[in-house]
Amino acid sequence: MHHNRAVDIKTLLLTSAANTLLAATIMMVVFRTRRTYSGFGWWTGGMLCIAGGTLLFLPAAAQTNAWILVFRNTLLMAGLYLIFRGLVLFRGEYLSRKIDLLVIGSFALLFGYYCFVPNSLDERIVIFSGYQGLICAAIVTVIWRNRPAYFGSPDRLLSGWLAAYGLFCAYRVIAHASFETTSGLFVEQSGGHSAYILVQILTTQLIVLTLISMNSERIEFEYTEARQEITGYIATLEKGVKSTLEVVTNIMKPRDPYTAGHEERVSVISRELALELGWTRERAEELALIATIHDVGKIGVPAEILSRPGKLSEVEYGLVRTHAELGYEITKDIQFGMPVGNIIYCPKIQNSVFCANLVGA
Repeated sequence: MHHNRAVDIKTLLLTSAANTLLAATIMMVVFRTRRTYSGFGWWTGGMLCIAGGTLLFLPAAAQTNAWILVFRNTLLMAGLYLIFRGLVLFRGEYLSRKIDLLVIGSFALLFGYYCFVPNSLDERIVIFSGYQGLICAAIVTVIWRNRPAYFGSPDRLLSGWLAAYGLFCAYRVIAHASFETTSGLFVEQSGGHSAYILVQILTTQLIVLTLISMNSERIEFEYTEARQEITGYIATLEKGVKSTLEVVTNIMKPRDPYTAGHEERVSVISRELALELGWTRERAEELALIATIHDVGKIGVPAEILSRPGKLSEVEYGLVRTHAELGYEITKDIQFGMPVGNIIYCPKIQNSVFCANLVGA
């Protein structure tokens, strides 16, 4: 029965190793192929450390070699710590490298001491679980302290699970604090140790899921913000264009009093015709806006000709007729949703289908 229990825990360790290796691979793929923020590289490094530490449970020599025990468990603890450090950077904050050396160095020294002490599995479990519990508490604190706007449900899930995992670590510390309950090797144990490995498997999966989701959620948040800023910028530009066109229209009215109100009427008719043809409301409004300055070329016609009562001479009428070409020359380089110059020149073109094609109907 004792042998079967040992086999069971070895099977769990193999499953855990495969799980962490897959998780680290996923993190590396995301890091190399997707847009990521500061801190994601540390998360990837953390998962690689956890995968490497878990793999060192498998060789038989790793269970008795003190140096491998130190290296293995330092990798596991450092993996969780790197996730904490990555989260700090992800939020745009700073963490001193002295803290890195203090945490990882003190663990390696303290844990390493007991690796050379016979029958010290309880002491090692207390040290390892104590450090992991404290790091979990630090991660939860970072998540909930002054939460940025791009934090959402994934980080809540991460903090909730790590809070539970931290309590589990505290339980392990209390259970082994007497240093009289465990002897032998970790792979020879059963019960609580099997549960610990199952919790580790679930923790690894949840950490990877939530970290990738947090990165994606931040991308979506910044995309939404950028889209709102662009929408506001476009609205400001449209308002500026409308104001400019109104100024141009107001300038033209005194020069051509006999066609006062003509631009507004053409604008209304253009909008209604565009809607009747099945254009979108936005597209129809663009056309109506351009229609308000379709006679802008008259600015090149002498005012005394435009305002003269009675019939014009052939020469004078010829000057008036040039306003379409001049309007095209004035507006041909304007960057707008539709080709402004071509639309203004359309009255000179008899083919209405061609006009519609020019404005992209």
